[in-house]
Amino acid sequence: MHAGLLVSLFADDPDPEATAAAHWVAARLGVDDVMARNIEAIANENSAASKADLFRRFLSERIGVDSKVIADHMERHNLETITTPETISKYHQLIADAPEGSLGAMMRAFYNDARFDMPGMPGAPLPVEFLGSHDVHHVLAAYNTSAQGEVYTAVFNAANASAGIGWLSVVLLQWHQGIKVGVFPEGHSHLDPEMMANAALRGSQTQTDIYDANWDWMSLLSLPLADVRESLKIPEGGQVTPGDSWSA
Repeated sequence: MHAGLLVSLFADDPDPEATAAAHWVAARLGVDDVMARNIEAIANENSAASKADLFRRFLSERIGVDSKVIADHMERHNLETITTPETISKYHQLIADAPEGSLGAMMRAFYNDARFDMPGMPGAPLPVEFLGSHDVHHVLAAYNTSAQGEVYTAVFNAANASAGIGWLSVVLLQWHQGIKVGVFPEGHSHLDPEMMANAALRGSQTQTDIYDANWDWMSLLSLPLADVRESLKIPEGGQVTPGDSWSA
């Protein structure tokens, strides 16, 4: 959370007029130009480091992988390779074989509507352990793939599990404030206060911690979606009703 707060204090594209004004004030205070530029560079470097730290910490906690391993993969730009080929194959087969009406069948519709690459496919930037379970959260909680839907899903997560606050901080920066933190394009969104409150209420009433890294979400893909929601005690609601598209 501290990293998230620090990130929000820095802009990716600083206001040139404001920067010039800051340099003018610094000069009048006796700060030479070299020192002023060094201070500006340090601020920018710390902002970038905070973004990386926030993303690394959240992902480590979310999928139960040591933060040093996450950092190594971030450095090599290959976070998706954390997932083993065996796990990828298992996930794809479960989705392909899922019967109609099941959670897995709805996941097929989700990927078709959203036109996302299925986690584990070439080009998917994050491990299946995160992306797959995150997409399952969208479907279970019935929030679409718009910027608003991402925020509502994250609010649901944060109310469902205390660890979800890390993901919520990432999402609010990325898809509400428009500050790029992770691997996806950033965006601004106007949020519905009632929908936000309802997402928090529904998350708090869900009796299984679906954010936990040890939650076996793959074992549920072949089961009827309605039964899965009932077993987890997820209240009715969300954005997507039967027949609606999952796309933004």
